[in-house]
Amino acid sequence: MGSHLRTREERYALMLAARMLAEQGWQDVRVCNVSSRGMMLRSASPPQRGAYVEIRHHQICTVGRVVWSKGTAFGINSQQKIEVRELLSGTSPVRPPINGERRAKPRANSSIQMRVLPPEEASRIVGRGLEWTAIALAVVAASVALSGVVRASLEAPFTEARVALKSAH
Repeated sequence: MGSHLRTREERYALMLAARMLAEQGWQDVRVCNVSSRGMMLRSASPPQRGAYVEIRHHQICTVGRVVWSKGTAFGINSQQKIEVRELLSGTSPVRPPINGERRAKPRANSSIQMRVLPPEEASRIVGRGLEWTAIALAVVAASVALSGVVRASLEAPFTEARVALKSAH
């Protein structure tokens, strides 16, 4: 009699940091081994058997169903064939870059480069900011004072004009 057992696919032992989206949200996982149809992973809080998860490593996204779980380890059966070379390199020549996770997106202003200023230059910039703030406050205070003076000087003539108009009626 022949055996109906399938031969086990070759597994590649590795240790890759990845992100997993499950019912609880995003969390860090470790990919411990991989074959063309599944992965063994480790997580602080592994998903339950039967749950669907999304595993992301750089630009590679793998969706699969949890088929076993024991302790912090669990295994998934992927919905699509896993290209092990792509997973190891973190890039996919066929698939476009993923858009779902913020860490996979390039920075909006990637042309802007940050530099650390020497303390004296940083102090000068802060001093300029304080100087302009003091000037702006002085202008506001002068405007308030000037409006008070103008109002006081015009109040007497307007009061006389108001009284003269009332007596004329």
